[in-house]
Amino acid sequence: MKVQVTKIEENKICEDYINGISRRAISEKYNLDPRRINKIVSTNHITLGFKINVNEHKICSDIISGISKARITKKYSISKKTINKIIKLYNVKPIDRHDINIKNMCDEYISGITKKDIMKKYSISQRKLGSIFKENDIKRENRIIDEISICNDYVLSGATKTILVKKYELTRGEFQQVAREVNIQ
Repeated sequence: MKVQVTKIEENKICEDYINGISRRAISEKYNLDPRRINKIVSTNHITLGFKINVNEHKICSDIISGISKARITKKYSISKKTINKIIKLYNVKPIDRHDINIKNMCDEYISGITKKDIMKKYSISQRKLGSIFKENDIKRENRIIDEISICNDYVLSGATKTILVKKYELTRGEFQQVAREVNIQ
């Protein structure tokens, strides 16, 4: 005769399985046939053999907080496929770039913060940041250039034009304009 399993027991069985307990140990714990454990696990859409040694809850909170899959793979040394399984298993909704404070990113860029610093702060790719700027009509010429810092770096530290162009994310023309305005050669 088939033993009835409550939904609560089913959830506990699935949880035990995900946490790495073997089917045999689970079947002994609940006094069920191991094939029944397979059936319960598969009907709850858990891939057989899917066991993770890292803390799934930390991964879920990272996903929810907007950390990219690429960074999560490096942080936990797991594949994107594993992350996708965790997302599906826990029904985690990854943060959409529109949920990120887009206005702050645009304002920070206009105020002179570099794209590199914004990408690092908000954990987004250069491509996504570029599309956000494009959608919000943010252009290079909207940026406030910190002329004093550029001049100090150029005159006092002796940094080359090439280094300053890269550091402040300027074009050579923008650098020349700053140089003309503050009379440095």
